[in-house]
Amino acid sequence: MKFFAVFITLLFAAPVTPLMAQTDTTFTYQGELSESGTAANGTFDMEFSLWDSTNGGIRFGPPVQLMDVLVHEGIFAVALDFGAYAFDNSMRWLEISVDGVILSPRQVITRTPYAIQTRGIHVNEDLKVGIGTTALEDSRVTIRSPTTGGAIIARTDNVNATTISAYQQALTGTGRALLASNANADGYAGVFIGGRNYFEGNVVF
Repeated sequence: MKFFAVFITLLFAAPVTPLMAQTDTTFTYQGELSESGTAANGTFDMEFSLWDSTNGGIRFGPPVQLMDVLVHEGIFAVALDFGAYAFDNSMRWLEISVDGVILSPRQVITRTPYAIQTRGIHVNEDLKVGIGTTALEDSRVTIRSPTTGGAIIARTDNVNATTISAYQQALTGTGRALLASNANADGYAGVFIGGRNYFEGNVVF
């Protein structure tokens, strides 16, 4: 039996099948399956695996195996979950097998329209966030700038507002509310521009 799949809807938020437990990294994949040139009908065993290349390459996590997937007039939808680590803003391809037959070619995973504005943001399994990087440090948020420009630029036009507020919730210990450093020995850890440039609190050198 010859199968051919053309995937017509790639990613959207709400899973529509109870075939697997739902997590916050689950997404729905909808497609069209033909059998010997005609729209398939019935139930089929399907296996989905995620790769970093159209051929060969590295597979991310174990395959997702779904039994008795319902296909009606060629259309089916499944819930898939490869975890947060599988998606780091790099290209990914989905390999599908139906009743043990591997379909070719692999299907490229594309972004949903709303996800386009999240490119450059990476969240790992521990809910640590990287902006401009997937190499997360021991902090909740890691921001890495390109070779030019600053990592963070903060501005407010409210004359009574605080532009950046840092607070350390610790009554004991040696934690810091704000730490500035520069790897360049001739560089500056902090530069103050404007009037009334001073710290309130303890300054230790």
